[in-house]
Amino acid sequence: MEEGEPALKAAIREAKEEVGIDIKIKDLALVHVVHWISPIPYRHERIGLFFESRKWKGKIKNAEYEKCDDLRWVKINQLPKKMVPETELALKRVAKGITYSEFSF
Repeated sequence: MEEGEPALKAAIREAKEEVGIDIKIKDLALVHVVHWISPIPYRHERIGLFFESRKWKGKIKNAEYEKCDDLRWVKINQLPKKMVPETELALKRVAKGITYSEFSF
């Protein structure tokens, strides 16, 4: 999120910047929260909000290829080996209906 930016607006902006789609606030649902400590050398506490949308406009594409080397739909039991660990945890917990996780404490 940018300074002073509400989480829902940040999710909409990031969806456009990262995967090229337009989402409406009314179509977003908060599905998971992860509280974690980032790895050394930073050791900052972080909170990640994971939203779901089943409606959007546009074609999903990798709009930040310099930051992301792959973008594809996969089944939850076939997640790629190379993933950000807190995101992998959140996706697996969302699939189980769990809405909160702590990581790396």
